[in-house]
Amino acid sequence: LKSVNDSMHQIAINGYIGNLNELGKMIMQGGFSVWIGHKKGATKMKDLARFKPMQRHLFLYEKAIVFCKRRVESGEGSDRYPSYSFKHCWKMDEVGFTEYVKGDNRKFEIWYG
Repeated sequence: LKSVNDSMHQIAINGYIGNLNELGKMIMQGGFSVWIGHKKGATKMKDLARFKPMQRHLFLYEKAIVFCKRRVESGEGSDRYPSYSFKHCWKMDEVGFTEYVKGDNRKFEIWYG
């Protein structure tokens, strides 16, 4: 059932140029609140707290992470079949991961480049 559910979400991605199957097997997908920091200096979580997070749907594949924006369609059955607008694709060999962010044990950090 998980595989079928993941496939239904994957086919609802719009705007990705390329073949999603080339990214490998989908490991998981789900909605996240995303804050973006920049290289201008160290960004502390308390500094990010003042910014409103972006709501993004992330698709984790073996070779990449795909960031999408969930599109809310009005009308009957819209909640059953969401659509996603492609925003970013980060290759896993260029991504770093911090498991625990100081100040909140429910947050993690993904950094790129």
